[in-house]
Amino acid sequence: MCGALLSSMCRARPPCGHACVAAACLLLPGVSPPGGKCTASTVTVCADTFTGLKQLQQLDLQDNDIVTIPAGTFTGLTQLQRLSLSSNDIVTIPAGTFTGLTQLQQLDLHGNDIVTIPAGAFTGLTQLQVLYLSDNAIVTIPAGTFTGLTQLQQLDLHSNDIVTIPAGTFTGLTQLQQLDLHSNAIVTIPNGAFTGLTQLQRLYLHSNDIVTIPAGTFTGLTQLQQLYLHYNAIVTIPAGAFTGLTQLQQLDLHYNDIVTIPAGTFTGLTQLQQLYLHSNAIVTIPAGTFTGLTQLQQLDLQDNDIVTIPAGTFTGLTQLQQLYLHYNDIVTIPAGTFTGLTQLHTLLPAMTSSPYPPAPSQGSRSCRCCTCRTMPSSPYPPAPSQGSRSCSSCTCPQPSPALLPPQRHTTPAELHWPHILHPLGVHCRC
Repeated sequence: MCGALLSSMCRARPPCGHACVAAACLLLPGVSPPGGKCTASTVTVCADTFTGLKQLQQLDLQDNDIVTIPAGTFTGLTQLQRLSLSSNDIVTIPAGTFTGLTQLQQLDLHGNDIVTIPAGAFTGLTQLQVLYLSDNAIVTIPAGTFTGLTQLQQLDLHSNDIVTIPAGTFTGLTQLQQLDLHSNAIVTIPNGAFTGLTQLQRLYLHSNDIVTIPAGTFTGLTQLQQLYLHYNAIVTIPAGAFTGLTQLQQLDLHYNDIVTIPAGTFTGLTQLQQLYLHSNAIVTIPAGTFTGLTQLQQLDLQDNDIVTIPAGTFTGLTQLQQLYLHYNDIVTIPAGTFTGLTQLHTLLPAMTSSPYPPAPSQGSRSCRCCTCRTMPSSPYPPAPSQGSRSCSSCTCPQPSPALLPPQRHTTPAELHWPHILHPLGVHCRC
């Protein structure tokens, strides 16, 4: 039956000699195509390749040599829910490419050579929930690119060449819960960049070139729970930078160039549980820096240039369980410094030699699909798939085991050591 179907498909489309080969390999696993085996070089997608497959729900075309997608390629696939075109050589997506895919829920375009996304490229994908555009060469995102994607919940744009995010870029994505922009070349974030993302819970901005965070940058992100800003070039954080993030639970600012933290920087973060400030250049901690962080459980200040800790620095942190101050220049700790920390069970106040290697050197984008993985569990997003044609070999630096802090009287699950090694999601570039 399958053989007859394939023969029929080939006879019906003589101008496109390899269309039946593609159909055999991708749609009917285990069935040998007429005349030989399937290889990437034989795959050609014609405008009518998938005509008649009205019940098709999943189509996987990943890891081929597809360069263009003719208009009408997916016409008639009214039941299609998942479409993968990842790891091909696609450069652009013409407007109307996905017209008619009214039931599509997941679209994977990562690992291509896409530079621009024309307005209207995703028109009609009213049921789309997940969109992967990572590991391309996207530089700009035109206004209106994502218009109409009212059901989108996850948008992945990491490992591109995006420099800025124009105000209104994500307008209309009212259901978006996760936005990943890490490993781009973003320098500034204009006010209004994230306007309308009222359901956003996770925002990944690490491994960019961000220098400052203007006050009001994250206004309106009232449901945000996790914000990752590590591995940037942030020098200072203006008061009010995090205003309105009333649900934020995790804030990661490690491996920046922060020297001072103005009083009021963290005002309003009443739900914050984890704050990572390690591996910066912090010298002093002004009184009141952590005022109001009544739910904070973990505070990491290790590997800075802190000389002294003023009395009352940690006043009010009644839920704090883990405090890391090692690898600083602390000489004395005043009496009463830790008064009131009744829940504290892990305290590392003094070690002199840092085990941390230098930050991964910045280099070509060809290495960005390689990720340093050192811990079994982490809040960071999964690593991009390995083996894409733009992926080169990357070596992740490791700390000296002899200099790692000793484990205290806590279980690994309690201690977690989330940043003793380079954390998940930090890309080492060649």
